[in-house]
Amino acid sequence: ALVDEWRGRTGELRARLCAEWAPHWRGAPNAAKLEKTPDLAVRALAALFPAQREAAVVLVARHPLFWHHARHCAAPDPTCVVGTWARLVRSAIRALLEGPLVAVVARYEDLVSRGAEVLASVAADLGLATSR
Repeated sequence: ALVDEWRGRTGELRARLCAEWAPHWRGAPNAAKLEKTPDLAVRALAALFPAQREAAVVLVARHPLFWHHARHCAAPDPTCVVGTWARLVRSAIRALLEGPLVAVVARYEDLVSRGAEVLASVAADLGLATSR
């Protein structure tokens, strides 16, 4: 829906998005530039960066019961939380399979418990150089 509204305007929107993110990227012209996409806006990211390997998504999957239920469910009802979480993750994975984006999945719990190891693995999967 949103991506359909952008048809013919992706160049303009991409330039605006990059300009808005630029202050956060200052001083790192050759480094990978990162941004968190709220609610797994994978199709929007793919529409703005359509070239192969131009953008990537690191999908950090957290156990659904620790996910931010208040934003998506009226009450901390496990059925609502798990169902909504599953729909969002499934939608993101489908979009990743359809589009040009490179994707890596990391579990939040692994990222917290073995941060350096998981980050090194993500960087390797994305073809990024790491510094020690």
